[in-house]
Amino acid sequence: MSFLKQIRILVRQGQLGQAETLLWIKPDREQYHCVVQGYARRRNLKKCLWIMQQMKFRDLHPTDEINISLCVAQSFSTDWHSRLTSLLSLASTSCSTNQFNIVCSRVMKPICQTSKLSELGPMIDDLFHQYNRAVPYAMHQHIVKNLALSGSNEFLFAINRLRKQGYHMCGDVCDSFVIWIARHPKQVFAPTLPEFRSEMPKNLWRDVVLMWNSGHTVTCLKALKCSHQALMIDLSIPIANAFLNSAARKGQVEITREIIKILLKTHVRPTIRTFNTLLLAYARSNSYEKCLCLVVRLLRLQHPALCPDLHTYTIMIEISQTQAECKLYLQYARQLDVSPDALMLTRWLASLSRFG
Repeated sequence: MSFLKQIRILVRQGQLGQAETLLWIKPDREQYHCVVQGYARRRNLKKCLWIMQQMKFRDLHPTDEINISLCVAQSFSTDWHSRLTSLLSLASTSCSTNQFNIVCSRVMKPICQTSKLSELGPMIDDLFHQYNRAVPYAMHQHIVKNLALSGSNEFLFAINRLRKQGYHMCGDVCDSFVIWIARHPKQVFAPTLPEFRSEMPKNLWRDVVLMWNSGHTVTCLKALKCSHQALMIDLSIPIANAFLNSAARKGQVEITREIIKILLKTHVRPTIRTFNTLLLAYARSNSYEKCLCLVVRLLRLQHPALCPDLHTYTIMIEISQTQAECKLYLQYARQLDVSPDALMLTRWLASLSRFG
């Protein structure tokens, strides 16, 4: 049985001490790599460094695989400086881009979740300018998001760094930009702003929607206001309607009106659907007089885009206080020459049944 095979068996069994003694009999780079990999998996950084030092004494230059194993072992260290140093050493080798990106993510990701985030900027610059190594886009996303949440001014430099390395501002980065702008509405980074506008995807407000659904309504409204004021961005109509419907169903009248005000500042013109959400908010908050007042105003306007529709009259049918009122709005609904669906018919019947 060859020494390499014996060493592999011992490493697999966890007998690294015995495997290490075999290295002295017939030194070989592949055998050293096998032992270093075993120690790296067990997070024994000292042993990894010691074996690599022995390789240098024997004029055995570490392979790319050994350098990768060392970086893996370093990724468990609490010393951020040693982590980044090992990554720089790996960048100077001939390891493939795919291998480097995997190790880079493993080393940098824990640092992104700590207060040491500012140390990554110079490191990323060194990797790019000295070794022509671009940090994976996913790492830029982590860095940008955490800087945005912390409100740090380093955020702008991180955005600029991302663009210089050839990346475009996709959805997650744009989300982070909105969060940062909400914290700093008076600061606009001119070189980045045109690209942000041109590449704004339809799902830009994904993170804000998640925050909204989690109950962070005030934060969401602030993000909507500040992003519009600072960037003059037209709101995504489906997302705005989602916010409106959510607030209306909960009877949050003031929030519903606030979102409508934000919409009116864009090119989006209000439609009957917009006012139906406000009407629903009034209904859910038991404000019958406000519902009646709103419907009367809509009828007086006689504007084609603001004419009451089936949904308008369905809401009024449901909150009617007398049988006569219920039948009146039902008659208005039937005059629209629009067939109600099964759900709407069920709602009408349920409302009529209240009065016998």
